[in-house]
Order: sequence, then structure tokens, then C-alpha cells
Amino acid sequence: MTKAWLYCFDITLTFFWRCIDFCFTLMEGLSCIIYSVYSSSSSSSSPLSPSPSSPSKPPNTLTSSSTSPLTLNNPSTNTKPNQYISTPYAQTMKLLEPLINHWVTCLVTIFLVYQIALLVYRLWISPLARFPGPRLAAASLWYEFYYDVWLDGQYTFKIRELHEIYGPIIRISPYQLHVSDPTFYEELYSQHKIRHKYTYFLDRFQVPGSAFGTVDHKLHRERRAALNKYLSKQTIGKLEPMLLDMLDKLCGRIEEFREKREVLDMRIVYQCFITDVITLYALNRSWNHLDSPNFSPLWVETIAETVKLGHLLTQFPILLPIALNLPRWLLKLTKPGFILLMDFRKAIEIDTKNILEGNYKFNPDKGNGLDQTIVHAILESDEIPPSEKEFKRLFEEAFVLIGAGSDTVANMLTNTHFHLLDNPQHLKTLREELKSVMPDQYARACLKDLEGLPFLNAVVNEGLRLSYGISTRLPRISPYEVMMYKDWEIPAGTPVSMTSIHMHQNPTIFPNPLTFNPYRWLTSSSSSSSFPSTPTLKLDKTHEKYLVAFSKGSRSCAGINLAKAEILLTLATIFRRYEVQGLVETDRRDVDVKRDLFLPFAEETKGVEGRREGWRAGNDESHVEVEKRNSKTVRKIKRIRVSLIVAKKDLSRNDRWEKTGREQTKWKRGEKGKNDSGERKV
Repeated sequence: MTKAWLYCFDITLTFFWRCIDFCFTLMEGLSCIIYSVYSSSSSSSSPLSPSPSSPSKPPNTLTSSSTSPLTLNNPSTNTKPNQYISTPYAQTMKLLEPLINHWVTCLVTIFLVYQIALLVYRLWISPLARFPGPRLAAASLWYEFYYDVWLDGQYTFKIRELHEIYGPIIRISPYQLHVSDPTFYEELYSQHKIRHKYTYFLDRFQVPGSAFGTVDHKLHRERRAALNKYLSKQTIGKLEPMLLDMLDKLCGRIEEFREKREVLDMRIVYQCFITDVITLYALNRSWNHLDSPNFSPLWVETIAETVKLGHLLTQFPILLPIALNLPRWLLKLTKPGFILLMDFRKAIEIDTKNILEGNYKFNPDKGNGLDQTIVHAILESDEIPPSEKEFKRLFEEAFVLIGAGSDTVANMLTNTHFHLLDNPQHLKTLREELKSVMPDQYARACLKDLEGLPFLNAVVNEGLRLSYGISTRLPRISPYEVMMYKDWEIPAGTPVSMTSIHMHQNPTIFPNPLTFNPYRWLTSSSSSSSFPSTPTLKLDKTHEKYLVAFSKGSRSCAGINLAKAEILLTLATIFRRYEVQGLVETDRRDVDVKRDLFLPFAEETKGVEGRREGWRAGNDESHVEVEKRNSKTVRKIKRIRVSLIVAKKDLSRNDRWEKTGREQTKWKRGEKGKNDSGERKV
């Protein structure tokens, strides 16, 4: 936070000196204007002529025939200077001398007058002045800065408290309103009405060339149309062979870790898997994070640090272009997160340039279902003007596809993984259902079969509900029409936002909202059992309109079909193929959202740990060695949302786990619970 304040101080100081320079320029211009006016108004009285008391002097004429010669004030004469009238410029500067000598006072006075006028306008004259909310939020953006930047992503939770005080519609900044009413969501995020995005919100990304970063509704529709056919459900269905190949590769890497008995962090695994998928489909070149010896912890850290810069860049968007032009050593001393962001952008720049130069030629004969990749499709489309195929535009589109497409899905998979481990009865039901379509645990899943499994889809819905997608408020603007919320008229052009966390944790719609309960998405023909058997389950879509992890309307997530395919195939493959044993030293504090940094983050904890049957991860000593080798990276990764270590101790000896609390787990010797293979089940 100290580094952030240094940035703020630097920007403020620069602005201050520019104001000083502007004031001096203004005074000089004012003196010139006065000089011109004074000269024109006194031309008849010849102010430059010598006084009557001055000694006579031969006139300096412009022409010999001039009857009214112009007498010049020649400073080289022997007359005394005070015998001549001073120039208007000198007189003006003499008048301004007190102001120049007290320029600090002048600047402070101007600043205070401006701030008072602005405050009066915002609190009493603005069209938003009649909306309820805290006066400080209406008066200044520093209120938002305090909760989002200083308190590290707490404004979303403060807004919920404000709704409890002021009602369902409140003013959360000098320019923006927020609504907490699920019935208003489809009106605000409409499929058919014109909705602009809010420039202030998009400043954190600075990717105006992407469909996500496009403010204008019409231009967004044109850019989105270029993506839709490559992200449609029918097209994604053709990608199933590629997704299954990636899953086989993932499981192969898991087997390597099992054989070497090493700790495996599933938060990193899921993010690497999803990134390899989206980079292959977007750029025709997978980044192959799954091939890295320890996967890619630095990649997970890169995404996390990029996201964490969001609130600061929203308040001070000028920092990003400044940071991108600073030397790396200076960034390392001030804000290291910018270095990771720079490397991320550089990698995409290189790939985009290679595509434009023809180095990444597309080969549709790989047999993986890839008929076309997204960036190649945009480049070769006849429906898009040449201006939409320039390097900057393609780079920004790829940046959003990879950044947004990797972290949100990985976060959902990690969250769902934890909740299934934390609720063995749900996991058992899921595994029994998966056996009905995957009798062989090593068989490949079929996406069409998985879409027909009610409990699996209920687990997915509940996982999406508790992972929230984008957790921050998403403002929309109705540029030409007044929006109505009950009796409130929202002026045209006003940014209005809602938040997925508030929607998904609404107890009226979702009773016990923090409880992971897939049955809230199911109906059953049997009413006598609180946990009906699998054959009687049917997916209930009543509440799906309140599931907004992908947002809704014309600006909803373009990759929703790809994300759902990845989620279904991954959960089915992992939980059918591997026996899950339970959690170690982990509770809800490791996964419950406590910070809104555009994406949901838990409090900074040691991580989520679990064990799998047949997924061996070494003994205590090997675990310590791994952490010693990567101590710095491990500590950072474990602070990122959830570090789900799905590994088990070496249970070939006569030991078993006994969980005695969050901070302590101890070994007990004994033979009880030993299975035929010599392993212990907990």
C-alpha cells in the first residue's frame, strides 16, 4: 500500500506543478491582452510620446512626407527613465506582482473554490442528488478508493451494508447508482435494449479494441458477432476431441506426480489446463503449461497480480502506460505486479505478431476438432472491416480471451473441488451418477451424456453460484432512455450496476446461501426424502435466471459455452477416475470470498489441502523439501484464492490421519482401517 501511495504522490505532484505553469502562462497571456487593449484605446493620445516637460528631441519619422510622425520612446537617450510613461506590460505586471508573490495562496484559493462548487453541485444540484446513499460517496471518488484500494476490495461488502440502511437503490459514487434487487437484473442487463459500458470501469483494463472493452453498444455487437459463431454451442461441441486430449494430458501429468510422490497443487493444475485450452483455440499455439515440470506457479501468480492491480488502475488509469514504459528494475522496487503484467502482455504481443506475419499457420487436419482458431478467424473474416484486423485490435482481443478465459473457470473448478471434498455425501452421489455413463473409470467422458446428468449439472450450477464469476459490480448505461426502477426514474446516461455476490447470496432466492447444496437446483418425484436417490432427480431451472456468474444480456460472457464444456468434462474425468479421501487442515475460510478484486479472493490463508486414493504425494520429508525449494513461490501461490493440494501422505505404513483442528494435524499409529493394498482410508 505504501508503494501505491508513492504513485499517488508522484501523480499529485506532477499535477500541482502543471497547475503552477498554467497559472503563469495565464498571467502572461492576460498581460498581453491588456497591452493590446490599452494600446488601441489610447492611440489618439500617443501614450508613447514624451511628456511636455521632456527636452526637445528630433522626431523619428517613418516617411519624409508624414504629417503626423510617430515618436518612439528611445531608451538610449540621456533623459531620465521616470520622465516617460511605463509600458502597459510593465504596469500589468506591477498590478499582478502581489499575485505572483503569493501564487501558492492563489492556487489554494482557486482549488478550494472549485472543490466547494463541485461539492455543492454533487450534493444538491446533480440529477443523482435525490437518490439515497452516504454523503461522502456522493461527494467524492475517494470514498470508493478507501474501500477498494486502501482496504483491498471491500467496497462490494460495504455496498451490501449500505443497501440494508438506505434501501434497494443507492448512490455509490458521484456518478454511479447501484441496485440490489434480483428482479431488476434482466432489465439492466437487457438482451434487446441499448446498453453502453462505463468508461471509468473499463479503464482498469485499457483494452478498448476488444469486444469486452468496447463502450459503444453498436460497435460491441459488430465485434461480438465475429466471436459468436466460434464460441457457439454447436462449434464448441466440435472441440470435444481437443478438450479430451488435453484432459488425457492432464491425467498423465497427475500420474507422474503420483509416481514421484510429490505434492500437487490443484489450483495451479486447473489454471494451467484451462490456459492451455484457450491459448490453443485462440492463437493456434498452446502455451503448454501442463508440460512444465511443476506446472506453472508463476502463471497463476501473474493472473492474480494482474487482477489485483485493477482497483488501483481504475482510480489512476495513467499508471498503466507509465508503468509499461518504466525500466523493470524500477517497477521491481515499486510495484512488482506490473512486471508480471508486462510479461503477460508481451507474450500475447509476440503470438499476435506471429499470426499476422503468418508464422502460426492453421492446420485443420490435426483431428482435434479445430476447424478454425479465434484470432485466425477474425483475421480471415470478410464480414469485418480492415480497421478491425489491425495488430492492436487483435492483441487486445487475445489478451481478454486468455485472461478472462483462464482464471474464472479455474476458480470455479477449484471452488467446486473443495466443496465436494468438504461434503462427502454430495461427492458419493456424484460418483454414483457418473458411473451410469462412465462404467469404466478410465473411459473418456461424452459431453452430450454429461449434459443429461441432473446431479452433475446441479453441482456445476452450485459451483458457479459460489464462485461468482466476476465478483465486482458491472455498470451499464442506458444512453437515450430513462430507466425505471419501481418509482425511481434513473436519468439517461447514468451508470447503474449490480453485483453477482449480492445476487448469489440473496437468502430470499437461495436459502442458507453460503451452504453448498446442489439439491436446491433439483426436483424429485419423491417428497419423503430430503436427499432423493439419483434416478428420481430432475434439474429444476426455476432459479437459473438468478445465476449470473456469466452475466446476462447482450454483454454477457462470450465464452459461456466453452466454459461449461470445460467444467463438465473436467469434473467428470477427475472425480470418476480418482478416489477422493478428504481434506487436511482446511475449512471454509480458505474458499469463502472476502475480497472483491474484480475476481473473488478469499482471505490470505495457507491454502486448501486434500488427498486422493491412488494419488500419492510423498511423505512429510518430501513435502518439506518441495516447499524449501520453492518457498517464495509456494507462499505466494497459497495466498491466491485457493491452493487445493490434492495429495495424500505415504499411507503404505501403519499410519492414519486424525484431524484435530485448522492449525494442527497429527499422526497416530494403528492398524484400524487398513485396506487390502496396505493403504489407509480416512
